Amino acid sequence: IRETFEESGVLLIKSSSGSSSQSEAFSFSSSSSLSSWRKQVHSSPDQLLSLYREVGAVPDLWAVKEWSDWLTPTDLNDQGKRRFDTIFYTACLDSIPTTMLDQAEVTAVQWTDPASLLHKFYERQFWLAPPQVYELSRLLNFRDQQDLAQFSAIRHQAGLTTWLPVRMECDDGMLSILPGDSLYPDSPDYAGTSAKKPGPYPGTLDESRAASEQLNRLEFRDTYDCVTRVKGDSQHGHVSPVSFQEFQEGQKISHF
Repeated sequence: IRETFEESGVLLIKSSSGSSSQSEAFSFSSSSSLSSWRKQVHSSPDQLLSLYREVGAVPDLWAVKEWSDWLTPTDLNDQGKRRFDTIFYTACLDSIPTTMLDQAEVTAVQWTDPASLLHKFYERQFWLAPPQVYELSRLLNFRDQQDLAQFSAIRHQAGLTTWLPVRMECDDGMLSILPGDSLYPDSPDYAGTSAKKPGPYPGTLDESRAASEQLNRLEFRDTYDCVTRVKGDSQHGHVSPVSFQEFQEGQKISHF
């Protein structure tokens, strides 16, 4: 909630209706007031509570639901040695809030649907990180925000497990293996300190898929060709991702 406010200017407050699945965004009287409070909270995080007292609202701890938890792979060196433990949340609003970006962590914002974002990614209009591709593909299961809110309210009670993707080279691409996949190690190296590293797969992406009874992976042929592959039971009451190609085919059938 604090980072959302610092980076986007959106202050989530408990809905006046008392809903535990629908949140609201506080409307500041002026952009200068929003900017001033954001600077205070950024400099001193405990000022967030002072802000809520000032505006007479309560931070919405009830409608914000845990969605997933991803850990940076141990062999991903693009960011040097920095790694992140990133938890995704859902928060449903009945209207689009006013935003004021920090131009550091967040430099642009676009309110749109998951399918449109995935379409732009596969058309190489902008890049998405693999966890974003996976989670946006999960969101393709929901026709509207109400369905998502109802599902999230039930699912989050089952908790989460931190996912550490384990990367493995194939003859024609790269695999990112996730928990539940037949190729996922029994004891993953979360810290990246083990001398034993997963070796390359002796075959192609298609061959590795055919040889695996359970699938939970991302397949890459290049940085914009990231495809989710899931077969088997989902964990913690979650939905499995829908591949963008399957989603498009379903849309064509529904409009036939």
